[in-house]
Amino acid sequence: MDKTQLIQLLMETFLVEFDERLHAMSRDVLALETTEAGTAERDKRLLDLMRQAHNLKGAARAVELSLIEKACHQLEEILSAVKKTPALLEQHLIQMIFGVLDGLAEAAKLLRKQESLEGSLLFAVSMEMEMFIETTLRPASERSGTDSAPAAQRSEKEGPSAAIPTVTTQATPHAATVAPAATRTESVSDGTAAQEVLSVRIETDKLDLLLSRSGELLAARQRLRLTSDRLAGLSESLGVLHADWRRYAKTIGQLEAAAAPHGSAGLPAKNRELWTETPQRLQALLTELDKLRLSFREEWRYLDHAGAALDQQVSRIRMLPFAHSCVGFDRMVRDLARAKGKEVELRIEGGDVELDRSILEGLKDPLRHLIRNAVDHGIEKPEDRKRVKKPARGVIVASAALRGGQVEVMVSDDGQGLAKDAIVRRAQKMNLPIPTSDQQLLDLVFAEGFSTAADAVSLVSGRGIGLDVVRTQIKALHGEVDAHSVPGKGMRFRMVVPLTLTLLRVLLVKACQQIFAVSNNYVHKLLRLRQNEVLWVGERPMILVDGLPIPLQPLGEVLALPQTPIKGWPGKRPVLVLKSEHRIAAFLVDELLAEQEVMVKSLGNRVQRLPNIAGAVILPDGYVALTLHVADLLLRQGALTSGQGSLIQKVRADGELDRKRRRILVVDDSVTTRSLEKSLLEAAGFVVELASDGVQGWERVQAGGVDLVLSDVDMPLLNGFQLTQTIRKSDQFRTLPVILITSNDDARSRERGLSAGASAYLTKGNLDQNVLMNLIEQLL
Repeated sequence: MDKTQLIQLLMETFLVEFDERLHAMSRDVLALETTEAGTAERDKRLLDLMRQAHNLKGAARAVELSLIEKACHQLEEILSAVKKTPALLEQHLIQMIFGVLDGLAEAAKLLRKQESLEGSLLFAVSMEMEMFIETTLRPASERSGTDSAPAAQRSEKEGPSAAIPTVTTQATPHAATVAPAATRTESVSDGTAAQEVLSVRIETDKLDLLLSRSGELLAARQRLRLTSDRLAGLSESLGVLHADWRRYAKTIGQLEAAAAPHGSAGLPAKNRELWTETPQRLQALLTELDKLRLSFREEWRYLDHAGAALDQQVSRIRMLPFAHSCVGFDRMVRDLARAKGKEVELRIEGGDVELDRSILEGLKDPLRHLIRNAVDHGIEKPEDRKRVKKPARGVIVASAALRGGQVEVMVSDDGQGLAKDAIVRRAQKMNLPIPTSDQQLLDLVFAEGFSTAADAVSLVSGRGIGLDVVRTQIKALHGEVDAHSVPGKGMRFRMVVPLTLTLLRVLLVKACQQIFAVSNNYVHKLLRLRQNEVLWVGERPMILVDGLPIPLQPLGEVLALPQTPIKGWPGKRPVLVLKSEHRIAAFLVDELLAEQEVMVKSLGNRVQRLPNIAGAVILPDGYVALTLHVADLLLRQGALTSGQGSLIQKVRADGELDRKRRRILVVDDSVTTRSLEKSLLEAAGFVVELASDGVQGWERVQAGGVDLVLSDVDMPLLNGFQLTQTIRKSDQFRTLPVILITSNDDARSRERGLSAGASAYLTKGNLDQNVLMNLIEQLL
């Protein structure tokens, strides 16, 4: 191998090492800027920075990158002078060192593109360092009569490997290499021997291929389990056949014995031999089949155990700490805060929480966007923070925490929160519905195309810029994102993503003769319901879950598959209740099949992202099942949960004054029922009027001022159905909400009530006070 080929072979390893050392150097420079002179922490950071520069210089020399080698040598000389004279490290010099890191980062990008470093930023900062050394360090060194960088010159003579050896194994252009010094645990200044923890670099494509093969092995193991079950079924069937044959043979023997005294010839000898030997043959076959089944099952268990351990290890290989997705954010926050005249601290919590590499890659852009927004629009300037008695330095926290099979990632700040006025003004300009609650406000800033950039206040407080992109990227990771704002206190964005996008534990369900897979992380409850357990709000079916009514819809209808509308069904049908942190919905399915672990496959680049669909899985029998994107389903169908504050609860909390102005007419011929309903409604804050029959009810409606009618069905003169029809035929009152409450719970009466135009139909037998109040709030 000639020298050129060798350098090309080394370049791939060098670039990986380059990135690692550059990140470590950036971290050390940021620490130098915030630590005090003369402290042990500053000395340690300075020494670490010198070591990184020295080792990078040696690595650059090995691949003949003279400009990088020269820049690192100059940086080492400057740091050596700073170590001797700490007063040199003032803001101008720190800014110059940051410029060196920027030049090195640009050089890495150019090298990956195989472009020349001539005329690059690194070339300019190298000249700046040379000028600083010639005009500042050298004269100071001559005046003191000492060498400004003895350590650097000594190390230069000793060679690039004098400080920490780097072992590289070369075989082919894609051979694995031993990790460089940056991945090892090193002694700092105590003179003890470095403790090396060697690791092997493997190309990500090879890891992906290994994971794919592991997934194929998982499918093969599941097929073998099915084969084992089939063998067990065959053995059982053969045992039944053997028992039946023995009984039949015994019956034939009894008939022959009974026919013998009468001179009957009975069975021929050949047939008699077949009848007598077949049971023994069947028994021998059954015995061999049982041995084969037990042996096969034992081998399958061993293979499944080994395969499961392999799956776990392969998945762990792809796992990386959350801190990897935050690399470089500290520098970004520092630069952006300085440009805005702000003081901001970035904290990373849960950095050791491990996620799949693909998840981490997908999180980088949303995290970067949210952190930039927090610095740019959320954190106030120091003087503004002091005015409201906040610390001058704002704090942004990026954190990760495990939540079962998911990871909760949050970006929060202690800034000013959402700029409600700016968002409302922008909504008015864009002819969008004006938000009336906090949840509607948050939904609006996540809406596609929404931006407050046109408002001047957005330069300091706007919070809608690009958040639709964040939601889109998180949804691509099969996750969800929401936000919470406290005016004057800060903002919190919460993203929930799976640990991995490959191996998932799913529930298999059937709808419209197709099988779908649903992540177990979102399955809240599995129910089997009768038709009379469904509530109706207008034409919308709902069921009670945890005391609250939630939407119910056939899964096939949501997925735009041919589906019969909900009208009624015999017996009980399975219902799948899905729940995220803030939303919940129920889906009627045809059948609940099984729960199992599957390998999720992407639909590929040729298929654009489909609503409600996340990917596909291959089942053991070879059937391909689509995996559902639960966040999509819940966003379109789900009601807000009580934890976040549902529409009902928001009205109770924020709309108490409006409620007292709302007037409900109770129409019932029973004095007891009228009195009971009046007490309940008045206790809830409504104004209540009473009518004893449908005629009085219609007269009171015509008088005006009624916001909702609560009516019985069986009444004299004008029953509830007729009252409802009369209201619906009126041009003035046709939109007035009407709730029918009756003892008739049969399907025919319910259909008649809804056909008459009732907004909701409830039965007195299973009526719950909370359900009634929730329905009234939704209709109002």
